[in-house]
Amino acid sequence: MGQTSGLLAVLGRLVSKVTFKLDYVSNEGLPHKLSPLEPALRRLASAGRLIGHHKYLHYREWFREDLASYVKNVLTDGQARQNPFWNASLLNRMAADHISGRKNYVQEISAVLTLEAVERLLFRDLRRGPEPPKSVPIQLSSRVPIAQS
Repeated sequence: MGQTSGLLAVLGRLVSKVTFKLDYVSNEGLPHKLSPLEPALRRLASAGRLIGHHKYLHYREWFREDLASYVKNVLTDGQARQNPFWNASLLNRMAADHISGRKNYVQEISAVLTLEAVERLLFRDLRRGPEPPKSVPIQLSSRVPIAQS
């Protein structure tokens, strides 16, 4: 009985490690050279229910599908192209290759989106100067009695 429970514990730990690694590969994506294998990995994920237990933020898929137009807009049409820190042709290629599935640039795209947001929110707005506070009209309800002194 003791050997069986020890074997089950080792097997459980092995399954946990394998599913964690599969989750990581599925979520972060395969290296560039193995990117063409991602459709097979996706089929494995949907068929076996082995993937999706450990990680829940799927940026690779979001950047490739749901947020593809946003990624393409920021990387190829937005202010990032105007910024001297970025290589515009590389940004174009990264967006096209990632969205098409030819390569995996999730980390690079995440870095560009983050730095572009920081630049836009902190520095670009500083150059324009602070916006004046907006006045908000206050309406008093006719049902609220006004205290008289």
